[in-house]
Amino acid sequence: MNPKKRTGLNEKIIGRECYITTMDGSSLTVLNPTALLIWSLCDGEHSMSEIQAILAELYPDQAADRLQTDMERSLDDFRARGLLEHIT
Repeated sequence: MNPKKRTGLNEKIIGRECYITTMDGSSLTVLNPTALLIWSLCDGEHSMSEIQAILAELYPDQAADRLQTDMERSLDDFRARGLLEHIT
């Protein structure tokens, strides 16, 4: 399953952070630059391994296992907050 953003969300970038709200404004999520990068790749086209490869390319000084952990935590957080499509 390739992670994909749920429809019906508003995104606003201010400075180096992204603010995501539901259409009714009932939920707010703030993403730091790394989480924003991961979020931007949640387009349904990039697999988790592709996202990890992009992170490794952009952060060559970071250990691969740390990048994988960061990616997995971000995706888990996006899922827990209901920001990703549910694919069965």
